[in-house]
Amino acid sequence: LIAVEGVDEVGKSTAIKYLSNKLETLNPLVTNVWGHAGIMGREAYKLISTGACSPELIYHMAVAGRLLALPKLKEHNGIILADRWSASTFAYNGYFDVTSQEPISWLYLSSDKHHTGDDREVSGMDEYSRQSERRTQLLERYNQYFKNRTNVTHIKNNNTLDEFYAQLDAYAEYINDTFNKL
Repeated sequence: LIAVEGVDEVGKSTAIKYLSNKLETLNPLVTNVWGHAGIMGREAYKLISTGACSPELIYHMAVAGRLLALPKLKEHNGIILADRWSASTFAYNGYFDVTSQEPISWLYLSSDKHHTGDDREVSGMDEYSRQSERRTQLLERYNQYFKNRTNVTHIKNNNTLDEFYAQLDAYAEYINDTFNKL
């Protein structure tokens, strides 16, 4: 399990897309916090973005989404490349997810500015997450979550796209080396 974490608009989708190509020989299952939950994931996102559900419900939906990804692991050499995992559950909801598998590697992205991929606009970002006070709180929770973990690579995405890709290349090389040793 390789988990890519961070607040909205730090480049997670760009990193996932880029890494999935770089790690193609490992054939990872690419998923997000809602896993392969289908309509549950779409409906959960609507509830979250409108603030219409409790943190407890969000936590349980996220756990269910992760569990739904597990049966697909055999087809993907047991490797998941996840857009958010348990660190986001803690950052956004304040809950430690004790049911989730601990990633072999965390990629934590942060930035002092908002980034968007070609396929979406900044306006697509959750208004609640865009608020600087909320963003600061989320960053503090992510930093708290990762404070004592040793298997975390932190990339601060404040540079050009080429520099970001160079950092992702180094991370992909590390992941390939790690999985080739297993």
